[in-house]
Amino acid sequence: MIVATILLNTATIYLIYLLAKRVLGPPYSLWAALLAATLPFPVYYSVFVYNPNVMPFLGGLLFLALWEVVRRDRSRCIFWVVLLFLIMPQFHLSVLSLLPAVGIILALAAVRLNVPWLIGGALTGILFYVPYVRGEMAHGWQNTIGMGSGRHGHWWGGLKAVISPWNLLVNFVPQWTRSFEEYRQLGKACFGSFAVLLILNFLSALVAVFLLVGMSRKIRVAVRGFWQSPRQAFSRSPGILFLGILIVVPLFCALVSRQTFHARYSIILLPPLLSLAGFAVVKWLAQPRISKFFLAAVIIMTCGNVWFMPAMYHHQSVRIKQGEIFYSSFRNLEIVYQQLKTHAGGDHSIQVDDRAYLQSLSPDDKFHPDAKLIRRYVAIREKEVGAISNNQTASVTYMLCAADQVGQGDAAIAYQDHGIALVALPSAR
Repeated sequence: MIVATILLNTATIYLIYLLAKRVLGPPYSLWAALLAATLPFPVYYSVFVYNPNVMPFLGGLLFLALWEVVRRDRSRCIFWVVLLFLIMPQFHLSVLSLLPAVGIILALAAVRLNVPWLIGGALTGILFYVPYVRGEMAHGWQNTIGMGSGRHGHWWGGLKAVISPWNLLVNFVPQWTRSFEEYRQLGKACFGSFAVLLILNFLSALVAVFLLVGMSRKIRVAVRGFWQSPRQAFSRSPGILFLGILIVVPLFCALVSRQTFHARYSIILLPPLLSLAGFAVVKWLAQPRISKFFLAAVIIMTCGNVWFMPAMYHHQSVRIKQGEIFYSSFRNLEIVYQQLKTHAGGDHSIQVDDRAYLQSLSPDDKFHPDAKLIRRYVAIREKEVGAISNNQTASVTYMLCAADQVGQGDAAIAYQDHGIALVALPSAR
């Protein structure tokens, strides 16, 4: 799955290039592709398995098909627009925020839709829900009920949508660490000095501001007379308004929803955002007064990003494998499971008791709760083993505790590393 995710998001770079080329023109497409390939946020959401991570790829296909629909009457591409719109909610519901934007664009374009192909796309898309409906019927619609409940947040939660375009364009990523001290260590590990990372953060933030200002200025020019004659305004600047509507309307919907907003909700907007960012780069480079400074800033930022992302992943890998805190990577979880299984013996089932450990943690502890996934992982692996073999005769329970709570050389210790230990309970042996 991770290889498929990487390949899809690598293809997204080309889709962004193609979108910028078709909607804005060739001069802007290379810059858009360069930003897609080097900015930390697009790269970060391209290399691990997570439902929203495929949304930029699917969004790129959707936006390309939609552009073809608005450029000529009765385009058969409406089939793909409807089909993709029905498929994408199965990965993440963020696509629903695009529905008003698509409706507005189709209304402004005033093109005649190819109704037979639209119906065909709808019927095909509905077929993809047959496995989902069957599964939900078999389990009491638990997933559907869960999606419609448990949504908590404050009225200011949606305000994050306002700054999400800026967040996607910068390399200031303290949210990828759990404390300022970790962020400082990240800068030192990647560049030899935390000060270098701070300088790159500042430069990246400055470039992002220039890009957003460049986009805003062009959109503001494009919407002149919009309220008097919307379709005429759209016909004058179809590319700019097409991309602008795809960015502004979903974020406005998120803002007024008064629900908590996360950066991952907006990665579906990367294709139109980076297309407009490529446009802004070219426009700023055409300004004699600042072109040299801006080009130097973009080059330094890009080179810094190219170095930063591999260095960051190397640093995280070292921490996960050798750090003093347990991180719940699949590799670490499987190592724990195999050591517990070896200690208990192949004919014994195993389980983990983590209640005392979790109760000992403070509510604001952001570092140690990863170990709570050990119990869940062991339970899942035991179910898998049980499905293959039913020869296990007895169960061994292991207590999770801090490593400094047990001595060295105790035969009951099955695992002791990364600040934790798993000790077989005497009553179970």
